[in-house]
Amino acid sequence: MWGGFGSTRLLAMTDPLTGVSFHRLLPVVGVAEVVFAGFCVFGKNQRLTVLLVAWLATIFMVYRMCLWWLGWQRPCGCLGSLARVLHLSEHTADNLMQ
Repeated sequence: MWGGFGSTRLLAMTDPLTGVSFHRLLPVVGVAEVVFAGFCVFGKNQRLTVLLVAWLATIFMVYRMCLWWLGWQRPCGCLGSLARVLHLSEHTADNLMQ
């Protein structure tokens, strides 16, 4: 979520799958992740929790597969400034996210 409020050049680009700028897309995805985490931590239904995690992981996997299929060569900025704080190159951070 924090990455969507940064000022990297990635945020000015448009996501090749959705057509939405990363500046708008990353905060929305971040809020969805926080909501899912809330269900996982505070939810009473363990089966629903497992299904939500599996569904979200599948969405991320399909998204990355579609980027690969389209030939998208830019590293994922999903870690935002955290990669810089950890002194990771964009390539290393992208490999970790995959």
